Amino acid sequence: MITLKINYKKKHPFVVETLEQIEETKREVKAEISSVIQSLKVREKSIMDNISSYEKRIKDLPDAEKRLAELTRETGVQQSAYSSLLEKKQEFEIMKASQIGNVWVVDSATPGKRTKPRPKRNIMLALIVGLVMGIGLAFFLEYLDNTVKSPDDLKQVTERPLLGSIAKFDTQAGKNGGELITHTMPKANISEAFRTIRTNIFFASFDTPKKIIGVTSSLPGEGKSFFVANLAVSIAQAEKKVLLIDADMRRPRLHRIFNQKRIPGLSNLIMAKDVENAAEGVIRTLPEQRIDVIYAGDIPHNPNELLGSQKMKSIIDLISVKYDYILFDGSPVLSVSDSVVLTNQLDGIIFVVQAEKTEKNALKQALEMVPDEKILGLALNNINIQRDGYYYRYYYQYYYSYDDQDQGVGRKKKHLRKKRVESRRQARQSATRNADKSARMTADKNHGGQTRAAT
Repeated sequence: MITLKINYKKKHPFVVETLEQIEETKREVKAEISSVIQSLKVREKSIMDNISSYEKRIKDLPDAEKRLAELTRETGVQQSAYSSLLEKKQEFEIMKASQIGNVWVVDSATPGKRTKPRPKRNIMLALIVGLVMGIGLAFFLEYLDNTVKSPDDLKQVTERPLLGSIAKFDTQAGKNGGELITHTMPKANISEAFRTIRTNIFFASFDTPKKIIGVTSSLPGEGKSFFVANLAVSIAQAEKKVLLIDADMRRPRLHRIFNQKRIPGLSNLIMAKDVENAAEGVIRTLPEQRIDVIYAGDIPHNPNELLGSQKMKSIIDLISVKYDYILFDGSPVLSVSDSVVLTNQLDGIIFVVQAEKTEKNALKQALEMVPDEKILGLALNNINIQRDGYYYRYYYQYYYSYDDQDQGVGRKKKHLRKKRVESRRQARQSATRNADKSARMTADKNHGGQTRAAT
């Protein structure tokens, strides 16, 4: 249509004809739609009439007929269910009757001896079984435990001497001193244990002096830093000039024990150009503990190479002339090889073994990595004196508790003297009573003889 309007004028015959056809088509469509609508209305009216008719018929039915229809339907359902159950019952009875049993009565049951529970016997049996199982489980767990717990276990691993044993101790008991027990609590049991280790080290180096000593362990967390710090303080208390060096440049810890800054330290000293001048700024003097300390310093990426360098050897030669003892806190042997490299520049090395943690196989492997002539001995740390028998309890509670003994020695001597005097007095009284009794018996005997003679 648009094309016709563009090409022809409005009154052109083709345009007029086309417009007439369009109008004719519209009229036909409208007529068809009207016819369909009329037909639907007629159908709707018919359906509504049917619905009204049915509703009227339902309303006309009596209530009794409705109830009868409902009951009839329900009766049919119940009858069907009953018939099904009855059929199943008959099938089950037939199946039961067709089975041939293989059980028969041999003797009729007769009442026998009465039984009743025995609580005492049952409790005793339960206690015995529980005790045996508990002991067996304890022995089994002990068998599976491969850790070092006592000096006897160390003898099974190595023949190296035991320098001493450190009892389990809560570092919080040191209060402000923390882990420096030998400084804050010099009369404690652990302080005396460190003095014993110090004495053993002195005797071990009596013929061949060993003044440059390293302290290490098999694995981390065995208390080597705690041990070397207290050992240094203990040696200083013996009027020795001590230098403590933190050579564990991977996980340094000595600066935390002494509550000081880690930098500058050993790594800075090794990398310094002028070692002599740098040493003065690196060495820290601790007047209270009477020791000098060199901390780890900056954490290097190559601590193994630094410790094994020629410069490290020259540093040791430089500072060794100023001190009686130089103690190194080394890295764990099985974790890294720093301590093994450092061993070549030491006079000796001490292995710290933590009780109930260090495994025997790990300790044996660690000892094999260090030359035998370099090992001064072992120190058993964190030992449980309550677990390992009377000997250790006696060792720590009686022998090491000299402070309490010093305070009570006067009272003890006075008590013993009083006891001896009392014993002597009782002995004299007993002797006097026995003599009087013998005299009376002799007098009675003589009197009886004289009476018989007179008769």
